[in-house]
Amino acid sequence: MTAIIEREHGRFRIKAGRLGGDFKARAFRKPPTKKMRLIAETAADSPEEAIDALIRKLDEADQASLAARRVDPVCDVKVPLRAEFDEALEHLDFSDSEAWMLIRHAHAADVGCTRSELAGLLGEVEVGAVEKFYTRLCRSILHFIAPVTAIVNGKEIPVDTPVFLCRVGLDPEVRDERLCLHPEFRETLMDHVAWERRAGAQGALA
Repeated sequence: MTAIIEREHGRFRIKAGRLGGDFKARAFRKPPTKKMRLIAETAADSPEEAIDALIRKLDEADQASLAARRVDPVCDVKVPLRAEFDEALEHLDFSDSEAWMLIRHAHAADVGCTRSELAGLLGEVEVGAVEKFYTRLCRSILHFIAPVTAIVNGKEIPVDTPVFLCRVGLDPEVRDERLCLHPEFRETLMDHVAWERRAGAQGALA
């Protein structure tokens, strides 16, 4: 490419210019990212037309993801897809204790874990450490996916809290409040085999 034009669109950085005989526009994730990977590309008769076409393509992909999200019947949040979580998790790093806690929380499935149990897995005494960790995690994930919303009084409102990662369980037999990861998130976590090995190694040494 020559005479490169750069633009920003939401969470994407767009670069456009002439490549070969065409004008092309390419979209990449905004930093911080671990991988500089091409997200989408378009070609047109001018860089401006290529950028406009690319923006439409990115917006259509977001709308398709938003339309496919499941509305959780407990907290009314539209939970991101596994593919969205997978894309975000590729760019995130975790300490050994954080990876261990996430995998253990994922394996707890719908039984969930109490905040005290999760704090212990993190190596923390204060349960507030769990809320802080999941708050940081949800904001990091939001950097890589389309905005998350919840249905409130028939309207969609933006969500930037960990409710799209986990919610309170409703088992009447469980006295202590337990946090359950949404299936989409926990299944994505368990698919990250490298984390399983890392967490398993720590568990074997505990």
